[in-house]
This record gives sequence, structure tokens and C-alpha cells, in this order.
Amino acid sequence: MRQKISPTSITTNEQITYYLMTEDDVLNEITKTTREVNEVLNLPSTTLVRLILNYFHWDKDTLTERFYEDSDKLFQTLNVANPYLSPSLQWNPLSPAYFPVSDPMLAIAEQTTDNGNIVCRTCYAEKSSNEFYALPCRHQHCLTCWRSYLESNIINDGCLKPIYCLSRCIQVIDDEQILRIISNNINLCQRYKRVLVEAFVETNRLTHWCPGNGCTTIVKIKHYTTNLAKLIECDICNTKFCFQCSEQWHEPVQCSLLKKWEQKNKDESMTGKWIIANTKECPKCHSFIEKNGGCNHMTCRKPGCGHEFCWLCFGMYTLFFCFE
Repeated sequence: MRQKISPTSITTNEQITYYLMTEDDVLNEITKTTREVNEVLNLPSTTLVRLILNYFHWDKDTLTERFYEDSDKLFQTLNVANPYLSPSLQWNPLSPAYFPVSDPMLAIAEQTTDNGNIVCRTCYAEKSSNEFYALPCRHQHCLTCWRSYLESNIINDGCLKPIYCLSRCIQVIDDEQILRIISNNINLCQRYKRVLVEAFVETNRLTHWCPGNGCTTIVKIKHYTTNLAKLIECDICNTKFCFQCSEQWHEPVQCSLLKKWEQKNKDESMTGKWIIANTKECPKCHSFIEKNGGCNHMTCRKPGCGHEFCWLCFGMYTLFFCFE
């Protein structure tokens, strides 16, 4: 007998074992998984790890097997510098970031004023030190510039591309750093967290959104199989659906047949809409007639009919006159 469960509990039916997760559950899993994987990859940024996990559909085993086969090509695909190959990087395994030691920008001393304030190198405004934020690459800018820069990147690219340091060095800004900098903007924080969750769900082959109207529950199956046409029941909105196609549960019809049937119905619906928009019925025999240019004097060409009528009012049309 199936019991009522919480969003983070495990459910096992006769077909599949799955979890129901909240968006916060997903964010916690993203953090946990990226840290676990980075213990193996030892990369300078957990955001890089997240992007690589997206690429491998969050399959840790496949990632571990294939990552070292051609990591340079992988980093090119992700459009990031390979931290293993770049001669300008000095990797400190005890640090959460890498430092480009040959970058001349690092030799820039802070521009301070007589009263101890700092001049931002982006907007050149004079501000106190507590209004600045520095990345592990040692580049610092005022929080106003950081927030404007991050907001623009989040709105334009979401979280699917790495966001680099404002000083244009190759330091990738980690997700945790981004959320810390924009913490004053609740809506932007929620937007960034949302795109993190969406990227996880859409790239992870073990997860799907519940298709229930307005439901934000995420379903995660325990194991991947070749046949995922399994019944899922959301205890939050009581929706029953197929995990493989996310449609209403359709046993015993196969997903492929259901898709073909829906396409057929869609095509027929579109045909019906075209007929309604572009044709009219003959008032006598009720055949559909398309007006192909010319005047409003219509003659039905169906054999045995030949009725003449006005296209506008459907009245009889004789001797070039409409009788209605």
C-alpha cells in the first residue's frame, strides 16, 4: 500500500523507485555533488565542476571515466580556459581559486585616498573598504559595480555559461560568491537559484518536473533504465504521469504511439481551423468552398449542385444581383 510522503522521501511502487524533491533540495544536491566530484577533479572552481556535470548529465561515473580522455576539448566546448594546461596559472590545492601569477594587473596597488578610502577601478568612485569585494584572483571592485555586472550576466546568460572576473582575468566566479554579492537583491537571487535548478533538472537524465498545473515539485528516479515509461504520482498535486514523456499516465499505450496520436490530432485540429478561416459552406449542398479571388458571386462546382450565391450574405445570386 502506498503511503503519503514528504517531498524528500523515497517512494517505491511496482515499477520504479523515485524521490520527490523541492527546489531547495535540488540546490543542496547541486552543492553536495559538485563538492564530491571536485575531490576527484581538483578544479579551481566549483562552478566549472557544475558546468561539467551539466555536460555529462550529472552522471558522476561517466564523468570520471571520460573527463581525462580529452579534458582540453571539454574545456573548449565549455568555452573556458583549461586550468591544467595554462602556464599562467598557479594552482594552490588548499585555496578555493587559482591565481594568474603572470597577469600584470595583479601588480596594481590599491588606489587609496588621504582619508583611507579606496577608488574603484571600474567606476572610479571613492568608497570605504567595506563597500568592496575581492575575488581569490585578488581583483577587487566596489559592490555597486559587481552587482551591476552580475545582474547583466545573469539576465543575459543565466547560469549556463561561466561568469568571469570583472577585471577580465580568467577567474571564474563561483555560484556561492555570486549569491553572496547579490544578496541585497532578493529577486535576482531567486532568479539565479531558479536557473540553477532548471539547468540541473533539464540536463540530469534522472530528473523531471512534475507536469501538474502550477506544481514546482521535481521527481528524481533512483536508477536509470532503458525503459522509463513508468508511473509517477506526485503527492503534492496528486498528478499521475509518465516519467519518460511527462504526459498523463497512458498505460498500456507506448510513449511513441501517444506522441504520434497527439500529432495526428493536432494536424487535424489545424486543418479544421484552416477550413473555418478560409472556406464557407454552400447554402444548398453544404460542401466547403474556398474563395480563390474574384468577386463575391460564387458558383458551387460540386457535381449536381451548381448553386449560385453571394459570398458575403449567402443569398441567391442571379443576373449579377444579390437578392438579400
